[in-house]
Amino acid sequence: LKSVAILSPGTSGRKDRILPSAMGVAAEGDVPAAGAEASQMRRLQIAMLSERFSISVPISTSILDVRAKLRRDRLPHGMVRLLLEDGRAPPDGELVDDLPDETTLCCIAVPLASLEARLADLASPGCEYQKYLRAYQGVPAGDPRVARTLWTLAALEQTAATVYGKGFDSPDSASAGCEPELVLFSARAFPLNQVAGAAIMLLDGIWVKSSFRSSDAAPADAGPPLQPDSAVTEDLGKLLGRMGTEQLEELLAPHYSPEAHGRLLSWVLETTEGVPCERGQTSRRLRVAMAEVNQILCRRAAGLLESRAFSGRQHQAYLDLLRIVTCGPEVRCWA
Repeated sequence: LKSVAILSPGTSGRKDRILPSAMGVAAEGDVPAAGAEASQMRRLQIAMLSERFSISVPISTSILDVRAKLRRDRLPHGMVRLLLEDGRAPPDGELVDDLPDETTLCCIAVPLASLEARLADLASPGCEYQKYLRAYQGVPAGDPRVARTLWTLAALEQTAATVYGKGFDSPDSASAGCEPELVLFSARAFPLNQVAGAAIMLLDGIWVKSSFRSSDAAPADAGPPLQPDSAVTEDLGKLLGRMGTEQLEELLAPHYSPEAHGRLLSWVLETTEGVPCERGQTSRRLRVAMAEVNQILCRRAAGLLESRAFSGRQHQAYLDLLRIVTCGPEVRCWA
């Protein structure tokens, strides 16, 4: 366990429900309304190993929502667990308003290594009935290739943010799938930038290996630093196609985001409802991520680097893969 936080309602119990400080002081004529609104809030005092702070949440906030808020705002590197003092986990659907006065919750953040280890507890993402998951039949969720795939996707955080807006919750991402948005996102995504190009070829090397032949390998020191704001040139595309997986990982390392990796691991380890997956359970989120990867690779990965604009299913799969990197609510788990 990496860190432990203690959450408890204010020392005055239910009376310690206030408006968030950002809401300021109400005008003189608005006191009754402000008081009514304040009664709908509950303050949680949070003590971590290195700091203390408090958050105010609506009394209708669920335990699941509290976990999501802590992971988003304070603990982006891992999965958040909440426990009662007796060691029992409160139901995700329980509301903070239903917690007894002076209840203390222990918040445990599980680090990246533990999250990766938990992949092995999931069922294989392979499926004989789903076309784009047949390639993974017999591949355990804890297979190193699955872990390397998620590492690679974590290097696409900046690319995903560029395509879908400055922030993952921006208005640009609110109506994914509509034609105007598809045109906008495609214009941002294509042609692929150099980081994305290297990531796609790394995925190809991990799963297909058709683009790497040892007799035609690139020199060990090949490859200039990748430029996320520059498109893949023809020469660079050929060079990336000749590189081995270790070379490509070295090129991508400066663009890898531990925060994105932790967020993605936490995301695939949960159900589509945000509940932690049980041992042996199938993760629909992991399945859709692997299916989008396969949709790209089965159509010749190098061809995606050569594309100048959106033109088919492979391109849609790439856009959907970037959407998965955001771990946003717009992801459709179709596989």
